[in-house]
Amino acid sequence: NMGGLMFDKGNFPAARKLISQALEARRQMYGDLHLHTLNSMNDLSLTLKKLHEYPEANQLAEQALEGYQKLAGKMHPDTLQILANFANALEQQG
Repeated sequence: NMGGLMFDKGNFPAARKLISQALEARRQMYGDLHLHTLNSMNDLSLTLKKLHEYPEANQLAEQALEGYQKLAGKMHPDTLQILANFANALEQQG
């Protein structure tokens, strides 16, 4: 997706805009508690972390983590990856 491409190129402001749009579209289409929506939450969280916007990044990471724990279980690889991302964001925030 274009947001991921912008992220990979290091263009985090453009990535934020595109991933935010994708998240809103997925929320409308699937609701908040759907894996596609949760993936977009996690992607936006990672992007916000790169922009040093830690409070919002952490809030989204926590929402994504809680959703994944409900849908996929606490030991699912994606849940564990989101947990690691969340822990990393908290550590970077200080």
